[in-house]
Amino acid sequence: MTEFEMAYLSNDMLVGVGAGASYYFATLTAFLVASYLVANKLTRAMAFIVVGLFLVSQLSTLGAMFRTLESLAGLAREMKAFAQAGKGLAWHRAATAPDWAFDLPRYLMLVVFALATFAAVYFFFLCRRQKAAGEQSPPQVAATPPAAGDQQSLPA
Repeated sequence: MTEFEMAYLSNDMLVGVGAGASYYFATLTAFLVASYLVANKLTRAMAFIVVGLFLVSQLSTLGAMFRTLESLAGLAREMKAFAQAGKGLAWHRAATAPDWAFDLPRYLMLVVFALATFAAVYFFFLCRRQKAAGEQSPPQVAATPPAAGDQQSLPA
């Protein structure tokens, strides 16, 4: 593989991870909004189907991004060896980065995104429980507005 091909492939992998992250956050945002608006209106079976579809979507996206970052770490090691052999890429960050820096992003991404996914599921069930509890409480009696002919003193 040439210097150009390595640099180009590295960039393409980063673009792929960015696209996956965009999809992840778009799906997460849609799920949070839907949770807030309709979680309490779903039957138990429908709620588990919705949560299941969300989890499958998010975890498959996480898996794809993890695998891409894993491949990127392998490519970065190849790029570092390529640069150390004096064949090029001395200008690239991978040529001087420590080895742990190639692996850290995928594990951080996995932990942060997995926590966000499970926090969203918790939010879904919290919305279901809070709104269901609010529906069971006795209705509040609203104050009736004064009739048109009533003379009431208004505060000055």
